[in-house]
This record gives sequence, structure tokens and C-alpha cells, in this order.
Amino acid sequence: MCSIKRYKGYLVAEYKPEYIEILKSHFEDGFGLDTFAAEIDVGRDIITTWSMKHKDFRDALRECMSSTISRQSKFKHEYIQKVQDHMQQGKSFASFAAIIKVDKHTIENWCETIPEFEEAVRIGESLNLEKWEHIGILGTCGKIKGFSAVAWSKNMESRHKSFEQKTKHEITGKDGTEIPIGPQVQIYIPDNGRDGYAKELQNGEKKSED
Repeated sequence: MCSIKRYKGYLVAEYKPEYIEILKSHFEDGFGLDTFAAEIDVGRDIITTWSMKHKDFRDALRECMSSTISRQSKFKHEYIQKVQDHMQQGKSFASFAAIIKVDKHTIENWCETIPEFEEAVRIGESLNLEKWEHIGILGTCGKIKGFSAVAWSKNMESRHKSFEQKTKHEITGKDGTEIPIGPQVQIYIPDNGRDGYAKELQNGEKKSED
């Protein structure tokens, strides 16, 4: 954490020359001033004060900002629609970087600095969720040959925070305590205007209804 000193009558965080290397490291990794400020625990106004007071920091900041502009120059307006189409196919946002041949940090940086792209990614996440929900619905209704509800469930857990999975134990011993019988997984698919579908699985296999 930064120590505090007085500058022009105001208390500000003390500047340290080693912050230049931290600053450059953040920008090289595709991040910006917000992550740099969080790393050293100061506000953006403090960074502005340092750039006014310390020439070496100001020059480093200008260099880093120029590199950011260069990365942003790789951005094309067509990516706004392309990222939505990509995620609607059930693919991840991270893998979109491979499609357009840039590194993952670049597209993450676009989300921070290009509002239209950030909105497109949020829409893409909703489209991605709808795609995988539809697959789950078809699978639990027996319309996808070889469908694995367990694999689908794990996939949903890793992709979407809104997906819920609960473990149930239904057998008790003589003393009334629960006896684990192997996880029974209840898959919940959000309604979205349709009837919900649920299927209980035991040991990864469908329970017979006979």
C-alpha cells in the first residue's frame, strides 16, 4: 500500500519509481489504468497527480497509452456482430480471440474501452445461455442421441453463473442421519417462458421409470 505525503497542500499517495515497471506490465498484459490503480491501491486522481509531477512517470504513461491505441486499432466494427454470432453458436467469448487472431487480453481490453463491444459481449452471453438451454431441453426430452446430462450440467456450471445444481440425499440411517448414496443431481433449466424441465440422475445414469 502507498504511503501518504503532502503535495501542493493536499495529502496524496507517495510516488515510487518502481511503479513505472508495474504500469508497463499491466499495459503489456492488455490491461489499463484501472487495474494498475487497483494493484497499487490508489485512485485515478492520484495517477493524474503523479503524471503532472513526475516526468519519468508521465513519459511511461504516454508510451503505455500509445500502445493501447495501437491495440485498439486492430478493432473492427464488424466484430460487434461477429462476437454475438460466435457466442450464439455455443462457443465462448475467450475463443473468439482465436477466430480473429488476437490474444485474449486484447478482446478483454476492448470490453473495457469500447462500450459497443462490451454490450455485444453481454448480448452474446445471453444468446450463449439460450443455445445451451435449448440443447439441455432437447437432451432431457430424449431428442439427442447419446446426450449426457452430467456432461451438459458441468458445461453449464463452467459457462453460466445463473445455472444451479443441487445435490440431494434421501436415505437416513437408524439414528436419523443422512446416508450418502452417491450424488443425485437435479438439473434446473430456467423457465424463460417455457415450462421447466428437470431430470434426476443417479451415478450419471438416467433412473428407470418402469
